[in-house]
Amino acid sequence: MPDQPTEDNLAGDLIDAVNSHVIDVLRVGSSIRRQVLALLKALEIDLSAQIDKTVGNNDLNWQRLTKLLTATRATINEAYTEIEGAHTGQLTTLARASVRHVVTAVNDAVKVELMSATFNKAEFQAMAKKTLLNGRYADEWWSRQAKNLQDRFTVQMRLGMLQGESISDLVKRLRGTKAANFSDGLMQMQRYQA
Repeated sequence: MPDQPTEDNLAGDLIDAVNSHVIDVLRVGSSIRRQVLALLKALEIDLSAQIDKTVGNNDLNWQRLTKLLTATRATINEAYTEIEGAHTGQLTTLARASVRHVVTAVNDAVKVELMSATFNKAEFQAMAKKTLLNGRYADEWWSRQAKNLQDRFTVQMRLGMLQGESISDLVKRLRGTKAANFSDGLMQMQRYQA
């Protein structure tokens, strides 16, 4: 007959398993953050290019502003759809790994096949989508971030147009200034909230 786990051994084994998993979760969180920030950087580059393409060597006027805002709305929505998809994908993978880890940890600790899990991919995706970010489901959160960026971008481009700013100045409104280590542009808020 195999050794039966004692209460102390069982608790210690489970605590070790939980601590190990917490470290793995932190690594995944860091990976998600890097991926989202990379996608936001790509969005910043796309928006800067659209400012340059739409305004060119001309002044920003109402007609060009309307064209710019229409183009950037689509770009922002596409980027945040990609961000939400990447986030959900990573969380789905994490949910699957977490369930496997819990089942294995408990079964190994009690030395009996006590638990099993029979979730399918759709159920893991549903779990990931129901993750709350500041009180909103993940898809709501990312959709709101897209809308907020579009609103702030619109305001900043209008202000830049009214002040007769150059392309360089308009891009600084988006990216920030080198003197402030690019922490004073409207994309900084998006990075912070991500």
